[in-house]
Amino acid sequence: MKTIHAAPTKRKIAVDGVLVTAFDLQTAVNRAEPGDVVRLIAGVYRKPVTISFGGAPGAQITVTGPAPREGEAVLDGGREEKDGLEGGFFPTDGDWAFVKMTGASHVTFERLCVRNCWPHAFYIRQCADLAFRDIDAEGGRRLIYARSGRRVPTRGLLLERIKWVQDPERTMWRGETRWREVKQEKGFADKSWFNGGLLESFDIEGDVVIRDCDISHAFNGIRMDIRAEAVTDGPDGPVVKRNRDVRIYRNRFSYIRDNAVEPERGLNGWLIAGNAFYEVHATLSLDAVTIVNLAFVGNAILNVSRPADTSNTGGKIIKFLDVNDAGPVRVSVGFVCAFNSARTRTRYISDAKVKPWTDVNNALERFAATDKDDADLFSKVVWRPGVVGDALTTNDPKHPDANAAQGAPFRRWPRVDPVFAPVALAPGDDAPLGGWDGTLTLSNGAQALTAIAVDVVGPDGTVVGIAAGGAPGWRSAAQLGLLHWLDGHVA
Repeated sequence: MKTIHAAPTKRKIAVDGVLVTAFDLQTAVNRAEPGDVVRLIAGVYRKPVTISFGGAPGAQITVTGPAPREGEAVLDGGREEKDGLEGGFFPTDGDWAFVKMTGASHVTFERLCVRNCWPHAFYIRQCADLAFRDIDAEGGRRLIYARSGRRVPTRGLLLERIKWVQDPERTMWRGETRWREVKQEKGFADKSWFNGGLLESFDIEGDVVIRDCDISHAFNGIRMDIRAEAVTDGPDGPVVKRNRDVRIYRNRFSYIRDNAVEPERGLNGWLIAGNAFYEVHATLSLDAVTIVNLAFVGNAILNVSRPADTSNTGGKIIKFLDVNDAGPVRVSVGFVCAFNSARTRTRYISDAKVKPWTDVNNALERFAATDKDDADLFSKVVWRPGVVGDALTTNDPKHPDANAAQGAPFRRWPRVDPVFAPVALAPGDDAPLGGWDGTLTLSNGAQALTAIAVDVVGPDGTVVGIAAGGAPGWRSAAQLGLLHWLDGHVA
């Protein structure tokens, strides 16, 4: 293993009292072999690079910034927001990226800053076993865009300890950039350069871990799409060949104007656990998705205020197919939503044609009615067979009786008001989670209730049975017995 030094331009630098050559970044990367480290000195790097090779199992090529207190290595694309329109929703090899990787594998990027990289900093195609960690990023339609080739899939991505602020000026949540502009609706300016996410992917195989990241002031958090032909009908139920084994945990999402987590078309074996969501328009979007085993467990959600916009500000926790959408309700097998806590001005589910899922042991508190919001958990929901609802602890005065009259299959459960103890906030949209610590403490009344037993299917297809006992609402992965699905797995 050797260390290759990189600088914004080729130069001599002193390392341990010895002068060595620091190459430009492209040259430094090209000289790397399996097990080598490309170490960037502090400075601003403005020339994009391409990588079409990589390391080997157990011998990653590592591209790393300086050690702490030695300054920052900044990848600065020098691009503007309008450049984020390049490539649209499905960028290809010819579109701009600071780092382009095609056919690369076993490469790690760490301790880097990313600025002004529109539409994205990293473009990945036909790659495997890549890691991105300890990255501080601002701007960009996406930080990372990953796609498969027709014959060679992309798989094995690890994102950890990444801080990404898509909209540093906070224009989306403050209403200066409108939802309809980002969505390119007719009659509105085109600001779709925000319509991306920390990770956006198309038709990748899977094996993705996203953990301990902080995503804020963004239109979307994570969005992963697949081709229609990746979803088929098998003799024992739906078969989803892409978007497999995705684990999203211990992340913080705040001021998300549209969807925090959004699989598209299909998913197989997803775990979303231990995350904190603050001021998120929609936490989990599943509107036209075929589901095979999705566990949404142990998450905390706090929604206090509406975005300052004139439309699309209602929000919800789970987004299903809109009641006015003529498309079919996709098949859902093994979707469990359990042991989550939410104190929210939004509804749980609204304007939706739901698909089968198991919803148990959740704690949801609605704020009192305001001029625009009411205290109902559900509104305009088309209920379908296959929904199992139980042990929902809430202050909704219509639950369960009035909701049951509309078809909601939740059995009778004591109403509790309040559900949570008061939440301490140190408001400020620059603070992580807006100053919230990511916890919701059950009230005495809620703590007196007892959770029921539930089985959860993990990304690997194994089943964890969670016994009855304790209170409903948020629990840690350790308390739920799910740690082997988290840190025991490395992409």
